Amino acid sequence: MSAVMERLTLEKAIQALEGVKDEYEMDNGTLAIITPDQYDEACNIMANYFFPDNPLFKSFGVTWNELLNEVTLAILKMNLSVCMMTRDTKEIMGVRITGVKTKSDPPENFCPEEEPLKALLTLTTLQEKEVNVFERYEVDEVVDFLALAVKEKYRRMGVAGRLFAASVSMCRELGFKAIKGRGTSSYSHKLYDKQGFEPLSTLALDTYYHNGQRVSEGTGGHTTRKLFGLKI
Repeated sequence: MSAVMERLTLEKAIQALEGVKDEYEMDNGTLAIITPDQYDEACNIMANYFFPDNPLFKSFGVTWNELLNEVTLAILKMNLSVCMMTRDTKEIMGVRITGVKTKSDPPENFCPEEEPLKALLTLTTLQEKEVNVFERYEVDEVVDFLALAVKEKYRRMGVAGRLFAASVSMCRELGFKAIKGRGTSSYSHKLYDKQGFEPLSTLALDTYYHNGQRVSEGTGGHTTRKLFGLKI
């Protein structure tokens, strides 16, 4: 387990977010660590507002399943994932799902049975291996920004940008030294750029094929998958 994660309790995560969140909250929205009673709602947002809209998942035909639900639950238990909730009803508007990777982690044992997900992971794993973020940032652990999803009715209100920026500040407050993430849409690329992330690897989606078609043909005009990194 990483040095920060060894001492990271839910209470400490909540305290860290409390220390930075005022700058990023909205008149009708408040930020909070996703707690166990909200895990099911967070997974539902992933299933209904992240996977259907992600360009690569759409291109490969990847859909939400029980295995992905289990993986997401395991990440939520790391206590780093943040949500924006309405102040009156406490409905979750959007989520930033965040985990941690360490240099000493064993190889991931993630073996999906579904062909679309297998094919997608083959592509993305190759790109992830192009950059050793631990060596690049001289760290033993790195925060992993995994997914950012906002319910459709709360989009175009700045929720995603606030979740993103607040998560960066919270991780800095907790003592982490580096963050990595990835984005396939031009919108997600802009969020990383705005927070000062550097592009570590760019995958041109028109150079790869799935079921006889260029991957880029199913992404709705989004042409690259980028890996990003930030030393904090």
